[in-house]
Amino acid sequence: MIAWLLALTTAVRDSALAIRITPLVLGGFTSYTLFLLGREMSGARAGLIAAVLFQIVPVLAGAGLLATPDAPLLLSWAAALRSARQALRGQSRRWLACGAAVGIGLLSKLSMALLPAGLLLYILLRAPRALRSWHPYPLSRNWT
Repeated sequence: MIAWLLALTTAVRDSALAIRITPLVLGGFTSYTLFLLGREMSGARAGLIAAVLFQIVPVLAGAGLLATPDAPLLLSWAAALRSARQALRGQSRRWLACGAAVGIGLLSKLSMALLPAGLLLYILLRAPRALRSWHPYPLSRNWT
């Protein structure tokens, strides 16, 4: 995934700035996604704290300067968590967004496979009501 993103940015302009801007932009999107997730879980203050803590962790701040697979992985991980939480809270069509985020994360790094495993374990232990339907998202009644 990082190679595709770098190819996309260097197609516009082939420079060191173009290579370094990709992980920085992805880090900004990750912070915003964490803010949204924190706000949905515990309010705006929690979202702000999550975003700020993500930005000040030295390992993550340093990774923002290098083009590593971690930048798209972290964004995909945060987006998948947010989508899964929304799906478990009743917006069942968000499972599709969660699956897309997991797929993009798997293109980044194979450690993304741990998130669906952990999510399945969470559903089995803490939210078994999500398994009551054989279909993860309801079909429209007007599908004829």
